[in-house]
Amino acid sequence: MVSGTGIVMASNTGWLVTPSIGPALSCQLITSNNPALGLKAGPQFKTLPAFFFFSIYLSIHRIGCRYEGRRYQEGAIVSTSEPCLQCRCVEASLRCRLRVCPRTPNPTPAECRLQISPVQECCSEIVCGESRHDNENSLRRIDIEPDDVTEEDGCLFEGVRYGAGSAMMATRRCEYCYCILGARRCVSPKCLLPLPGCTPLYAPHSCCPVAYNCTHNQGKTRSSFDW
Repeated sequence: MVSGTGIVMASNTGWLVTPSIGPALSCQLITSNNPALGLKAGPQFKTLPAFFFFSIYLSIHRIGCRYEGRRYQEGAIVSTSEPCLQCRCVEASLRCRLRVCPRTPNPTPAECRLQISPVQECCSEIVCGESRHDNENSLRRIDIEPDDVTEEDGCLFEGVRYGAGSAMMATRRCEYCYCILGARRCVSPKCLLPLPGCTPLYAPHSCCPVAYNCTHNQGKTRSSFDW
C-alpha cells in the first residue's frame, strides 16, 4: 500500500478518484467493470502514480494566493498597502501593475494646491478656485480648449477620459494640463529673467533654471533661487 498526503493507494488495485469537500481526496475501490471509463474490477487495473492524483486535485481545487495572512481566489483583486499598485491573483502568484502618475508643476500655480485624489487614492491632483486669473509671477498663459469641454465633471481628450482635477497629457514641452471645471486647462511656468553675465543651470526635465553660474561675475560661484 502506498500512502501520501491525503492520498492512499493499494498496490495492484484500481482506485477511482472523486473530489471531496475538504483538502484531502477521497478514493473508492473499483468493485465492478466500467466499460465507459475503460476500467476493470480487481487487480487488472494498475495503480497510477501519485503526481497524477495531485494534478487532478489542483484542477479541481485551485490553490489561489496568500498575501499578508489572507487567502485570495484565482483571478481575485489583491489589495496592497501601495495605492498605485494594481495586483491580481494569477496562477498562485501576485501579478501587479504600477500606475505612473503624470508630472505636476513645480511650483504649483498660484491659487491652486495639490492633493491626493479621493477617488484614485494614488496620483496627486491640482485643485484650483472657482475663479482663475493669470499671475504674471508664475504663469505665462492659460489655455482653455473648447473642444475638450464636457457636460460631465470629467474631461475627454484624444479618446481618454480624465476625472475632475486630474493631470492630463500635455501637447507641448514645459506645459502642465489639468481637467478643471470640465475643461482642459494648461499652464506653463514663467521663468525669472536671466542674470546678466551669468549662465543658467537646469535640472533634468526642468523648464526654468534652478541656479546661475556666475563664476566670472564678481567672484560668485553660483546663485540659486527659491521657487
